[in-house]
Amino acid sequence: MSKKIEFHGNKNTEKFYIIIFYLCYFIFTPLNYFKKNRFRINNVHDEEVLFLIRKWGENSSMNSELYESLKDYLQDSKKVTKLVLSNDEIIFNCLRDYIINHNPKHVVFDVRILITQPGILGVIFAIKSCFELNFLFKETNIQPICGMTDVIQPGQRLFTEIITKNNGIAVSWGSVCFHETRKFFHQRFVGPLFLPISYSTSKMFHEKYNSENNIKYDICTVGANYEPRTSLLNNLTELLSRTNYTKNFDFSKSLSYIDYLGCYFNSKIGINTNWVGYTFPNRLHLTHRNFEILFSGALLMSQKCDSMDVYFVEGQDYVNYNDVEDLFKKILYYLNNEDERIRISSNGKMKVEELFKSGYVWDQIDKKLTLNNIINLKK
Repeated sequence: MSKKIEFHGNKNTEKFYIIIFYLCYFIFTPLNYFKKNRFRINNVHDEEVLFLIRKWGENSSMNSELYESLKDYLQDSKKVTKLVLSNDEIIFNCLRDYIINHNPKHVVFDVRILITQPGILGVIFAIKSCFELNFLFKETNIQPICGMTDVIQPGQRLFTEIITKNNGIAVSWGSVCFHETRKFFHQRFVGPLFLPISYSTSKMFHEKYNSENNIKYDICTVGANYEPRTSLLNNLTELLSRTNYTKNFDFSKSLSYIDYLGCYFNSKIGINTNWVGYTFPNRLHLTHRNFEILFSGALLMSQKCDSMDVYFVEGQDYVNYNDVEDLFKKILYYLNNEDERIRISSNGKMKVEELFKSGYVWDQIDKKLTLNNIINLKK
């Protein structure tokens, strides 16, 4: 299997959630009883946090920055081990074998690693794996920190709620506030958080991009192109063609993470879209690109939503837009009012840099663990 396979979920997953959950519960839970003798039960844990990923995500900026920033946060207080699974390896077997020789207190992972094959069979096997992990973590008292990149997607929520039914916490990496979706199965969740940038990446970025007078473009956006983002940028391109302003719209995936950030550093304005995508075209959520644009020093123009309000003040840290005409009008205004542009972009940059430096996301996870009487990461 050369790449990840995702189960986003659908309307039926949401509509029949309770039926799906308990049907699978009564089918798979009895089967787990016979696995008790396949791993040792040991509540004396090692000073270790296990960071679990698939081969397909080993070099992604998300996993790299989470792993490195977690090491930054813990420093020398606890060992962080990265365990890379092959793309089709059975996660329960891997963890069972691992804890025979190790006994970590926490396991950090993204629920997307549960899917190993396409189609309905892939979903069924993934749900089975979720119940197996729930059983494994409960019996060994290992605390899962189970991340979702999109809380709106009912499939990701279903996986996470099964795994964390008895212990551990659920984490929303970006996306929406939990109150914007169906009520979660339990209260052990935190988010929307953002994806941190590690000390080493921050240092490399500032070493390579350290000239304030190296602006190459007026407007920039980098990243995947999908509807309705595609239509917005196509219409904006047509409007910009009537001006002399320069743009850099880069949809390739060949950039290193440092150079990706550098694209925004070399631009006055960075444009982001908070659309979920074609699956939920009318929903807006918090995307990490908001933080990356602000971190680079460019003026962020993005869509206002509840999860943006958790971290930023519109008009003070970033500029909101409603549609392409509003976006174009505000681009013209801020390119012609440099003092205001610099004031807002500087405020946003300062706020994001402080969030990254403070280890905010891991600190919030620790607070949620403590609140639920779960041993935290840093203790």
